[in-house]
This record gives sequence, structure tokens and C-alpha cells, in this order.
Amino acid sequence: MWTKYDWSVFQSFKRYNQFLLYCGFVLGVDVMNFFLKFILWVPADHKMLQVRLFIWACTATAATKEYYEFITNINCKRVGPFLWMGFLGLAVEFSIAIKFGMTMFHEPFPWYVQLMWAVIGTLVLFGAGYSFIN
Repeated sequence: MWTKYDWSVFQSFKRYNQFLLYCGFVLGVDVMNFFLKFILWVPADHKMLQVRLFIWACTATAATKEYYEFITNINCKRVGPFLWMGFLGLAVEFSIAIKFGMTMFHEPFPWYVQLMWAVIGTLVLFGAGYSFIN
């Protein structure tokens, strides 16, 4: 019926870092949607964005299952093809954003964005410390 996924984030320092890698992957996919739309001047209602979202939704479902199996099953020694394709797809999107967006962003981050990232970084470090203690 339904499979329960227990990531056990604070089980160990290694598991915490594996979970942070997964969160970075998901956030990278999300932020690339906005960066590519802005950098390539794609209108918000364009069909290409809907097709991209559909492809990522289908890929992410299988990739998440493969990654969860890889980090929780001690008998699983390698990740599956959907996860590799997801990472390669994200790498291509990052490459496009870097190549075409290098000249677009010159202004420094506002103080409140810097403060938000400092708070997030502090929470991540506290989580790492807690998982290291476990």
C-alpha cells in the first residue's frame, strides 16, 4: 500500500550531510526555474516551463526513491539512473545560468537577504553539531 520514508536526518553526521545534499538538489531545481526564466527572457505562461516542470516532476519522483534507497539500504552500493539524470540535468541548467547570466547580476545582496542566509547557515551548523553528537 503506502511506503513509509523515515530519513532519520539526525541519526548521524553522514546522514545529515546526505540529507543536506538532497535539499540542495531540490532547491537547485526550484531556483533554476526562476533564474532560467529571467535570464532567457521566457514569459511566465510559456509552455516550455510547463514541460520542464512535468519532466522534473516525473524524474524527481524516481530519483528521490533511488537516493533514499541508496542512503538507507546498506546493501545498495550505487545510485540509479534517474538520480544521475537529475544531477546531470541540474548541472546543464546551472551551466546555462552561469554562461548567460554572468553579466546580469552586479548588485550586492540587500542586508535582509544577508541576514536571512546568516540565520539559515547558523541553523544548518547547529543541525550539524546535533547530528555529530548523536
